[in-house]
Amino acid sequence: MEWLQCSQNCHYFLFPIQTAYSQMKATGVLVPLCPKCGKHQRPNTMLFDDMHWFDDIYAEQFKRIDGWLASCQSQGNSLVCLELGAGLAVPRVRTFAERLGYPIIRVNTEPDQSSEIAGGSLVYLQGTALQVTTDLLSHIV
Repeated sequence: MEWLQCSQNCHYFLFPIQTAYSQMKATGVLVPLCPKCGKHQRPNTMLFDDMHWFDDIYAEQFKRIDGWLASCQSQGNSLVCLELGAGLAVPRVRTFAERLGYPIIRVNTEPDQSSEIAGGSLVYLQGTALQVTTDLLSHIV
């Protein structure tokens, strides 16, 4: 999380969290405040049913990832999606990989609760992200 936005949506500007943290530290204020209206700021993260999330930064990030994916495909590279510690309640990574038809390696400490994905293949590895990625890298490198 790098950005904050006004909790009251008084304007459509984002604030770097490091700047807000420095201001909080200097003033002793415990919650970051909007410089325009003085109300609390909130993380610039999409919450459930969030109609007030400012997505400008994320739209730019999606453009960059689309360009990178096109570059990988044009060079004939094969891609796999590595999902670390994501549960099934918010399937953001999974739906992204499914939409593109990439295989998914799901890593989680909990036992796997899903066996099928749309448009690709799924490998489930139980363990911590550090344990499993260390083991995977030892087989690749």
